[in-house]
Amino acid sequence: MSGTPEEDAISIERLVEEIELKRITFFEISARRWNSDPGISEEPHEEAQTSLNVMHRVDAHSISIRCRLTLSYKEGVVVADGAAIFETRDRSSDPREVEIAEDVLVEFSRRVGIPALYPYLREAIQESARKVRMKAPVLGLLRPGSLKLEQREDEDA
Repeated sequence: MSGTPEEDAISIERLVEEIELKRITFFEISARRWNSDPGISEEPHEEAQTSLNVMHRVDAHSISIRCRLTLSYKEGVVVADGAAIFETRDRSSDPREVEIAEDVLVEFSRRVGIPALYPYLREAIQESARKVRMKAPVLGLLRPGSLKLEQREDEDA
């Protein structure tokens, strides 16, 4: 492909056709009961608080969608931090010829990456809570169109 950047930019539809999920990798899986650390007094949360941080990374032949899911509830705090790694089907093409726009990456994360990773995060949350004898939280389904992603600027930048 050669031409203007607009001609070389890849669409979400083409991106989905050209890659496939290759592996799931975890960076952290943890569970901690409230007040389990001597010397630290904590107030349990009456209402469950959930946060989902999403990051993406693109290299020559892959896209990684990383999600850190943190759940604080009356039993304790549970964290699952993992990534879905997608690789191109055809590794013979020159990856520098294709530009993936930020909005396409965000849409890919929302429609493909997070839904692919979410069941693994849910299972990690449930199992880690159970191992420290907390009532395992049940995380709801991700419904199509329910994810709204906001872009945050790094505070250090």
